[in-house]
Amino acid sequence: LYSSNSDNGTWNKTGFMKNALIDIPTEDTQLKLANIYDQILCYLEKLQTIKTRINNLLSCEIIKEYNSYLYTNKPISEMFNCMSGNSGLTEECIYSKLQVSGKKYTVLSGATTQESSLGEIPMSKINGKKLKVFEQDEGILVTRKGKAGEIRYINNIKKNHTINDDAYIIYVKDSYKGLINLKWFIIQYKKLFKEYASSSDNGTWNKTGFFNHAVIDIPTHNEQIELIKKYEEVEQLQSKILRIEYEIKELAKREIFYDD
Repeated sequence: LYSSNSDNGTWNKTGFMKNALIDIPTEDTQLKLANIYDQILCYLEKLQTIKTRINNLLSCEIIKEYNSYLYTNKPISEMFNCMSGNSGLTEECIYSKLQVSGKKYTVLSGATTQESSLGEIPMSKINGKKLKVFEQDEGILVTRKGKAGEIRYINNIKKNHTINDDAYIIYVKDSYKGLINLKWFIIQYKKLFKEYASSSDNGTWNKTGFFNHAVIDIPTHNEQIELIKKYEEVEQLQSKILRIEYEIKELAKREIFYDD
């Protein structure tokens, strides 16, 4: 009530001290209310512990011996292609082409999340070169610099994508489609991508080294699906925990009415 609404708001100490009025309940009521908030804090601490364990589980390396394999020690370069980014595809460039008509492509970078993008751009030329766009059904976005080596799944069914030069997109070659589930591949081999990233704060991902040297094992399709299901069960648990945490925090914000 005594704070301004701006992002850089201030609290009105003078108005608060001069005008604010409060009711003081009995000591028993005060203790009851304090106990309620102590319980809320206790629940939040327990949820935080569970969240940390789930996050650690989702981010850890998957070490699993499969029952049967399609391939072992298969070079990455035999199974995957890589699309590099568009140099000069900046936010200013995107803004300058807002009024250009034509099919739009969602612009991703190494820093964009599942829920965000840099905007959309039509097919056009950037620095004299035709915009490179991703035409496959699905792929893996790889952060080239910054948090180098981080990866995430992208689906091209509902919208088409392009990338700036902070990222790559790798995708399965036609001859191996149906044999490699990209969601499984991300779960199983996300640590492998990190092994080809430099360790500096503004690191870079070594695409050449990855494609020249990385080898992987590919289990049968059913075993890939089995791992995905187990992983998704943990993700669903994570979502439930986040929802419970949100509801508890909202409950803590509510004004509690008491009747002495």
